[in-house]
Amino acid sequence: MIFIDRLSFTSYLSAQKLLQQDGKHGIVQNVHVLDPINNTLSSWLIKLWMQLFSIKVNEADFVLGRMSTKNGKNLFQEALKQSDNI
Repeated sequence: MIFIDRLSFTSYLSAQKLLQQDGKHGIVQNVHVLDPINNTLSSWLIKLWMQLFSIKVNEADFVLGRMSTKNGKNLFQEALKQSDNI
């Protein structure tokens, strides 16, 4: 499973390179996109191209407020505290 910021040709190339290093050819791999996928022709073509190479594209259920540190504290609030210290 690979997470990418947004669906673009550059992110496709990065995902393809990582999947080739994994060595699981012919197995459907999952790529999760953090930003919403727009209904544009370019997005549709990239998704179609990725399907040809057995890569399934999903829009990830991603909310920054749900992320936490190893100690269980809210990541956003901890990042703000660290930036204040800097």
